[in-house]
Amino acid sequence: MDNISSADDDDDGEEEIIVEEEEEKMKIASKNFICRKRGTSNNMLNKSERQQQRKQASSDNEQEAFFHERFHGSAMKLLNTDDRSGQTVPRKVIENTSKQLRNSFDTWLWYLCHFNLILYGYGSKIALMEQFCEEKLKNYYSYFVFRCYLPDFSLRHSLLTVFNSLHLGSRGATATPAAGGIVQLAKAVAEGVEKLHPQIDVVLVFHCIDRHLQLQSETNQQALATIFTCKRFHLIATTDHRRASALFDRSTVNACNLLWIRATTFENYTREILAGESKIFGFKKKKSKTNHTISSLESVWASLTSKSCDSLLLLVKMVLANKNGAGVQFWDWYRLCRREFFVSSEQALRQHVVEFRDHRIITLKTNAEGDEMVQLEVEQQLIEKFFKDKKIDLHLPEDDDFN
Repeated sequence: MDNISSADDDDDGEEEIIVEEEEEKMKIASKNFICRKRGTSNNMLNKSERQQQRKQASSDNEQEAFFHERFHGSAMKLLNTDDRSGQTVPRKVIENTSKQLRNSFDTWLWYLCHFNLILYGYGSKIALMEQFCEEKLKNYYSYFVFRCYLPDFSLRHSLLTVFNSLHLGSRGATATPAAGGIVQLAKAVAEGVEKLHPQIDVVLVFHCIDRHLQLQSETNQQALATIFTCKRFHLIATTDHRRASALFDRSTVNACNLLWIRATTFENYTREILAGESKIFGFKKKKSKTNHTISSLESVWASLTSKSCDSLLLLVKMVLANKNGAGVQFWDWYRLCRREFFVSSEQALRQHVVEFRDHRIITLKTNAEGDEMVQLEVEQQLIEKFFKDKKIDLHLPEDDDFN
């Protein structure tokens, strides 16, 4: 009997174990079921969220496509595709953009009869404006070019240049207000041009007007408004500030009758950077001597035109051939440049001089005898090494005697 009871107890124990295992399995199954149900609901929520995100993304893409189409999106899509040329935008895009802008020169010339122009957009516009002045303005207007990207630019000095170049003091205009303010000087210039006989129209060209002109100054804005309310004065300026329209107050905009023209060129800001106090190229303050390097000379050389390069190379040869180290007379340099057909007039060489001075390659000084002397601002050993690396001969022909 004892054996029978023990066997029954064993059977009961096995049944309890089986029941406990089945209950554990049921619990696990129920948990898995709940987890699957929860997962299904989360998936449904995720689907609805994804649909909303897709709708939002599609609307954002449509809006972005609209702005890209409006702001030269076709060109911006081609960024970083031409690494060999050193340009972030392919050269073909730059050339097509430049061609379209050149085709607008006649329109700009017509606009100048009624408005004052502000050219804005991405890229340097110096070469574009120089081409516009050479092809259009030179034939119809007297014009002055001012480089506002230079650290020593001054609006007062610019107005004095106009006053003295047009000989307004000797043509019946009021005397130069040397002790007066810039607004009084602007009035004197405007009145002097209006009294000229025969009457002429004068265009003032400002490169990078938002750089060192200090448009935040109320006095400077009053001077500009005084000048350009005169019907004989016309303005065409370039700006690179993204908020350039906010630099002018409402009274100046209305007085100057400004017209804003998009002129995106995608050109590098090489000349603007080299003309400033660039720490990248090792430029120091204006008071101390400029320290050029091989890399900065390479950048300058690449930015020059072929005629500018030829004129600069000839100057370097003349300076190195001159034993007294006093520099080279400007007219000797001009005589040789004209003989080699590097320039056709004194004005053309003067334009090269302005460019070389902007890059801090040369300086102009007047000696005790009153002769205008051209001197190199770059160290002689450095510039010799630069041209020797390019395998360029720096010796003048024997018949080129200028001493």
